[in-house]
Amino acid sequence: MAEMLRGLIPALFPEWRERVDWQLVPHEGKTDLIRSIPRKLRAWREPGVRFVVVHDQDQADCLQLKGTLTELCRDAGRSDTLVRIACRELEAWYLGDLAAVEAGLGVTGIAKEVSHRLLEMEAMASPAASRLTKRRPPNESEST
Repeated sequence: MAEMLRGLIPALFPEWRERVDWQLVPHEGKTDLIRSIPRKLRAWREPGVRFVVVHDQDQADCLQLKGTLTELCRDAGRSDTLVRIACRELEAWYLGDLAAVEAGLGVTGIAKEVSHRLLEMEAMASPAASRLTKRRPPNESEST
């Protein structure tokens, strides 16, 4: 997640500089994040500082997890903390809505290329998936 944010934040805010305008505080897993939220938010009292907490949903209920994290922030005196949950896999954030990416960049073919590459990766990982992605001519037997 840290590397994704290090790439995303400068792309969204090119004038911002890491460690000057924003700081990333990575954690050793989700349990560490949850345990450290109250302590860090209470201790960090620099004027104008805002916090964003990003957490994978994994198998948790998305709304319940967000409520828990929001409550931790509020109890630490930082109800202004923005809490966001990657309600699917974080990897989906990397891919995003590819049609929207194409429209925003004014280009075409991104979604098709990513789909093609994902199928190739899936085929490499699973020989059975490879058979599904290859098209056989009509009347060709399964054994060829």
